[in-house]
Amino acid sequence: MTITLRDIRQEEVSADMVHDTPERYWEFMNDIAAPVVAGLAKADELTRERIRLEVLDLARRSLNNGAVRMRSTARVIVGTR
Repeated sequence: MTITLRDIRQEEVSADMVHDTPERYWEFMNDIAAPVVAGLAKADELTRERIRLEVLDLARRSLNNGAVRMRSTARVIVGTR
């Protein structure tokens, strides 16, 4: 099936992702990021723990006013059928 779209537009949307703690950021990424979950599933326990510790360290570097704050950007593409 082929669908033709018209009036196609794209836009970048940015926002600050804010998490209470580095640990909550880690939980969030494991809940919503399919590539993260798939990659971790293939790793052995030692590798998963090393990745977790590195992500937590990087998240701690983004602590600002008591919360982890990271810029998040997505490209949104829309069209009319």
